[in-house]
Amino acid sequence: MKRRNPHGLFEWRRRRLLIYLTLLYCGCAATAIIVAALMGMSTALLIALVGAIFGLAGATLGSYIFGAQWDTNNARNAGVTELTVPDDPPEGYAG
Repeated sequence: MKRRNPHGLFEWRRRRLLIYLTLLYCGCAATAIIVAALMGMSTALLIALVGAIFGLAGATLGSYIFGAQWDTNNARNAGVTELTVPDDPPEGYAG
């Protein structure tokens, strides 16, 4: 039975797929950089590319971990519709 997403959040199956594809891309790019370094390409360019690839992988993993907590908190608070106290006192209030 397929569950409906009650809060309209981006489904975790799709998120994991995008994360896995991004990390696979980072791995392939890192492999290509290693091959280019072994073939004698300019090392200054390769060092910059390695920094960019590790930055992308780190940002992807960080957003996956901390985004899950943020999403959980948002889903938990989705039922709250009013955060202010009404102007009128409650019925029977003697103050």
